[in-house]
Amino acid sequence: MPTVRSILVGTDFSAESGHAAARAARLGADLGCDRGTLAHVQEKGTLASLNALLGRAAPAAEDVRKTLVERLSAASEEAGGGLRLRPELLAGRPYVELARLAAEHDLVVLGARGSHYLRERLVGTLPQRLLGRVDKPLLVVRQAPEAAYGPILVGVDFSEDSRHAITWARTVAPDAHLHLVHGFRHSQELAMHYANVTPGLIAEYREQARQRSEAELLRFVGSSGVPEGQVTTWVEEGDPATALCNRAASVGANLIVVGKRGTSEAEDLLFGSVTQRLLGEAPCDLLVTPHP
Repeated sequence: MPTVRSILVGTDFSAESGHAAARAARLGADLGCDRGTLAHVQEKGTLASLNALLGRAAPAAEDVRKTLVERLSAASEEAGGGLRLRPELLAGRPYVELARLAAEHDLVVLGARGSHYLRERLVGTLPQRLLGRVDKPLLVVRQAPEAAYGPILVGVDFSEDSRHAITWARTVAPDAHLHLVHGFRHSQELAMHYANVTPGLIAEYREQARQRSEAELLRFVGSSGVPEGQVTTWVEEGDPATALCNRAASVGANLIVVGKRGTSEAEDLLFGSVTQRLLGEAPCDLLVTPHP
């Protein structure tokens, strides 16, 4: 199992980044972490914008820094939990500075959406921009941490990345029940419709594809090391991201775990990465695990 000794939390003082800090503090205590960091990155253009807008009424740089340090300390106290998050104020581009700091930690935790919602819709959220820059697990928090994680949903496409995702799910919540979900599409069904294949033959092909997926999922689970009573398997037809979101809602999961990369790179180019979709659409917290 992976070892988590240090956790990095990025904050912009939004409500969801407050949830992220609280979850990190709680999770760090459960995992026996030695170190936690609560980091805020002051963007270099902020002061220039304030000076242009307010002129002489704009606050001095040292006053802004002092205020941010105070807010960081308050946010660290508000996080509570058993892991003390050490405040750290940085300057620069948030995704660049947090990626640099992530190299010193085992787990990165962020809120799903920050305080700059309109800008994020244009250029992407911080989790989306950070995902390609870090090789550490990235936990994206949407909800206040009212309970430990469980049940947990894990997306499975039979790749090593999804096997790694199962390992991380068991790391962050060793006693949680896991729901392993494989979503499959019928790669030849559109061609069958185009060739005017009868509905009966298409239905037969679809059922054979399902049976193959179910058999492969059972073999995959058998080699994963998860105790039989701790796992439930699901094979869902259609778009994998939609299947994961729907199943998470139906079983009451408070965490979805997926690998950063899977086996369907060609489909990702056509339809968009499943992981990127989940960053925007998941109904609960999302843990994206790196390539093993």
